[in-house]
Amino acid sequence: MEKLLSIIVPAYNGEKYLEKCITSIIDQSYKNLEIILIDDKSPDLSGEICEKFAMKDDRIKVFHNKENMGIYGTRNKGISIASGDYVTFVDDDDYIEKTMYQKMMQKFEENQEVDLVLCNFENIRETGAKIGKSREKEGKYFKDEIRKDFLYRLIGNQEIACAVWRCIFKKEKIIENDIKFIASRVKDDMCFFLQYILAIDSLYCVEECLYNYITYASSTINTLGIGNIQDAMTMPNYYYEILKKYNMLDSKMKSNMGIEYIKSYMAIRKNCDDLDIYRKLNDPNFRKSMKWEFFFAMKGKQKIIYLLLKLRLYGVLDKLL
Repeated sequence: MEKLLSIIVPAYNGEKYLEKCITSIIDQSYKNLEIILIDDKSPDLSGEICEKFAMKDDRIKVFHNKENMGIYGTRNKGISIASGDYVTFVDDDDYIEKTMYQKMMQKFEENQEVDLVLCNFENIRETGAKIGKSREKEGKYFKDEIRKDFLYRLIGNQEIACAVWRCIFKKEKIIENDIKFIASRVKDDMCFFLQYILAIDSLYCVEECLYNYITYASSTINTLGIGNIQDAMTMPNYYYEILKKYNMLDSKMKSNMGIEYIKSYMAIRKNCDDLDIYRKLNDPNFRKSMKWEFFFAMKGKQKIIYLLLKLRLYGVLDKLL
């Protein structure tokens, strides 16, 4: 018998795209689904659209947040509600290929020891133009490979998309390791994904692009400059604490963490005006985990940039960049 898969869909201001999103889920060739639609106190018709679909398909459960919880809080709520052995997520403005869950769940069936299955995805503009796609190779990765390959490509280099909507997780692993989404308007996926892959022994990647990630001009990642600033100021601290917990701060990772701070600096610089940038860069939330050990692990121009950032020589840094 097919294992139950719980799909969590936070809905907020998604009335333009939500019907296509939900339809792509209910039309899946894999049928044993629990579809959890959570209206995050949306001011538009998202909640009504969810209820309309629930009347047509008894696999759908609709919940309405009394207060806006944000995507991170809504996802955490969805996990607590989910009754499936497996959990995944879909954003309300995206859609998925018909065979996505069948092909991914089949990998769990064929590889009993696997704790995570992820697939590649296509990035598409709202006009339909294809922007690009992820290119993870088909195959199984064990604990050493996850920590020596995936991890170093995730932190610093950011070669791997940490998006949770491309993944199917085992719920028991989430609960056992107390993994939650953190309070962040953007990149809340990253800490969740990072904690999960460090807690498991193996994963499987499906090479086929099965998820369609749509980039809209008005999407959160394109409009929330302040959210990007907040993310840039706090995310490296979360990464540091997680990596420290799992004893993963070797020389290479320390260098990668230095690169994370450089990229954070660039994000702050891009999204702040001239009057506010130095206050943001001097904020203790940004500098909390900025260690000298990162500097000593780095090489070349990045090492110089990190040193100037560490010593707060912003004028020199601006000239260098």
